[in-house]
Amino acid sequence: MLKDVVTSGNESSFPSGFTPISPFGFVFSADDRTNGDELWFTSSTGASTFLLKNINTSLGSGSFPRSFVAFSPTKVLFLAADDGGTHRLWSTDGTPGGTAKLTESLGGSYSFGSNFEDPTPRFVKSGSNAYVACTIAGSGNELCRTDGNSVELARDLKPGGLSSSPANLTDVAGTLFFSADSGVEGRELWKTSGSGLSLIKDIVPNIFGSFPSFLTAVSSKLVFRADDSAKFGLWASDGTNAGTIKFKDLSIPGTIESDPGNFAVLNGAAYFRATDAKNGRELWRSDGTIGGTNLVKDIHLGSDGSNPTNFVRLGNRLYFNAFTDVTGAELWATDGTEAGTSLVRDIRIGDESSLSLSNVPVELNSALLFAATDGVNGIQLWRTDGTTAGTNLLKQIRTSPNNASIGTIVRVGNIVFFTASNGISGTELWKSDGTTDGTVLVKDIRPGSPSSSPTRLSEFNGILLFSATNGSGVGANGSEPWRSDGTDYRPSLAQCEDSVTASFCFYLNLRRGLP
Repeated sequence: MLKDVVTSGNESSFPSGFTPISPFGFVFSADDRTNGDELWFTSSTGASTFLLKNINTSLGSGSFPRSFVAFSPTKVLFLAADDGGTHRLWSTDGTPGGTAKLTESLGGSYSFGSNFEDPTPRFVKSGSNAYVACTIAGSGNELCRTDGNSVELARDLKPGGLSSSPANLTDVAGTLFFSADSGVEGRELWKTSGSGLSLIKDIVPNIFGSFPSFLTAVSSKLVFRADDSAKFGLWASDGTNAGTIKFKDLSIPGTIESDPGNFAVLNGAAYFRATDAKNGRELWRSDGTIGGTNLVKDIHLGSDGSNPTNFVRLGNRLYFNAFTDVTGAELWATDGTEAGTSLVRDIRIGDESSLSLSNVPVELNSALLFAATDGVNGIQLWRTDGTTAGTNLLKQIRTSPNNASIGTIVRVGNIVFFTASNGISGTELWKSDGTTDGTVLVKDIRPGSPSSSPTRLSEFNGILLFSATNGSGVGANGSEPWRSDGTDYRPSLAQCEDSVTASFCFYLNLRRGLP
């Protein structure tokens, strides 16, 4: 342990966002229960760990530093709320005197973030700038950039208070690629190298666009999926109009489109699932060239396909769910070669599946946590280190043969949250640090056997946000937004006026169809 940040009792400070800064060490956020969630520093050796700056000086309120990005070896950018409300852009060089709010030239009130589909602000470093989607009064949701000293609007791509909604921000060798809707070409592929924004190619010349997605940097090229009005296919771009081409058409003429998706990168290549006439929906790889795009392995022999999905990198391999008639849906791994693509473990022996194809493993402490059933113990929480012997039931939350009904697993800092039922407390919020003893119920929000039924678990600014109900009748709140940092006493109703949760509440209301 570097430091017991909270010195009273056994409470946790929940450090998160560790970002290296040269030559000193790391900056991160933590809550010492006195100053609230603030900016901290630890040396590379761990010999010195201290509160770097109390940005929000209101006692115990905290500035909630989030969205850390290493702008340079000696400068880290992050968002913090010095007034306890709206997050602004800050920078630090690892010293108190070198920690300051950036100069703003956005011409109105603003907030950082994309839209309700992805409310968490995500900075992308590209060239000498960092970029993020921001919503500005009078300009809508547009692309903002910072040189580390000030932050400005890159361009009002869709004027008149409308939003171009830049998304899929991806750096390729110092050029930022992204998709946006200017209102003229529809949603198409754009780029910037810091001096301006330009449309790369109007793939579909109409007001709807080609909807570029799964933007993935592979060496000096961008690989992505787009719809050219015929079918979704695999495209590549070098940043020029002529160099943006549909370079591999795997589709079956007149019937099924190849529809590449679920891109992940490993050792200089993109891995994805796609459909061809011979093998069905299988695992493919591409280095951004025609010759370097090939089927990795026909996992499910024949034309049906194994439908690989939910790629997660652990070490030098990618892990994913895949189906065969022999094993059902199980956990597989690949190093990028046919010989190195294999089943990790047939957890539920035989042709029945241990996994749902919607199950997404989550990396935590050099291992993957996921929900599975061996056919005896019901659906429980499992852990793998990537080996057959190291793939085991982590904790039997509910006695066999009943399912613990493990829900979506979401990582927040150094723990994961998920929903589960132990048969006593109903479906409630649980957490795990990757150990058996550290896998516990966070809080029985709706006491007794009824369920609070947490849903829409989302990491937002280092806090878990979710929807749950604490009961019905007098004193109950029905289904409302909640927040938790993982401690028993902290799960509480989220205040939608709080800047930390406002975007989530907006997202939740949209899902409900509320204003």
